[in-house]
Amino acid sequence: MVPAHGAIMMRQDVPLFDPAVADVMGLAFDAAWSRLVAAGQVFSPHQEDDMREKVALKIVELARRGEREVVRLVELSIAELGFASPDRKCA
Repeated sequence: MVPAHGAIMMRQDVPLFDPAVADVMGLAFDAAWSRLVAAGQVFSPHQEDDMREKVALKIVELARRGEREVVRLVELSIAELGFASPDRKCA
């Protein structure tokens, strides 16, 4: 089976998210990371890699639960990682 272009893949080349959802997730990750950096979050290189992975995994978890809006994915991922509540800015 050949995956659709841009699909996020899991085991055995079975797409977990279609390309449109993968695009939303990518936008959410970029926006969440930018918000953390803009808020002054400072990480060592090792911590940065770990935190980027945690943000990505949180966004995947939220998408698996059905969230498809970029803004909600950003707000919830940041909040659920303990940086801010979903109804206020990270900064």
